Amino acid sequence: MFGLLLLSSFNLIYHVYSINDCLDLNISLIRTIDRSGFHNKIKWMVEFLPSDLEELKRAEAKFALYIKIPSGMYVNPDEIDDLSRLAEYSVYIDGRVNVEAPENEAKPHDVFIFLPELYGDKVEIILPVHLRYQLAKIGGGFGKVHLSKPSLLMLTPRKSFKTCGDHLQIKAPCNADNLTKCYWSNISYEAVRLYH
Repeated sequence: MFGLLLLSSFNLIYHVYSINDCLDLNISLIRTIDRSGFHNKIKWMVEFLPSDLEELKRAEAKFALYIKIPSGMYVNPDEIDDLSRLAEYSVYIDGRVNVEAPENEAKPHDVFIFLPELYGDKVEIILPVHLRYQLAKIGGGFGKVHLSKPSLLMLTPRKSFKTCGDHLQIKAPCNADNLTKCYWSNISYEAVRLYH
């Protein structure tokens, strides 16, 4: 379906556009968890189709993972400071983190991982997480901590760039400095979960 826009009767300027002119992104997010007791590493591999990558680069698209960390685990701010200095990506923790608190006294917090500029079709992210001590249960056994899948956020300065579908807009930090907020689009992706 096409539309025609006439801006002036003297100087005929027109723009032909397609109502279906959007990029249908195909992104995979593969998650693995390296387990070693209370100390774990969550690894994500974000994969873009090479055909989407060029359009995303032209749109100057930025991506971030938004992860809700439940009260049964935590991300250590000191580790994140070191990681942000050494890694190609940056991390912002939203919320106060008490690394000493057991699960019943702890509060959940949010983590934003800002992916590096897109140079290739794959980006690997590693996030160290730690499980908290839990109250003893009658009858014994192990407690469980459920980590929801992250949201994949996209920010594009080019307003003309459109992805197919309706996307929830999330107001979140523009970067790890958290000096300004931006409206990010919550993008759909194919989730794959692997365990080690």
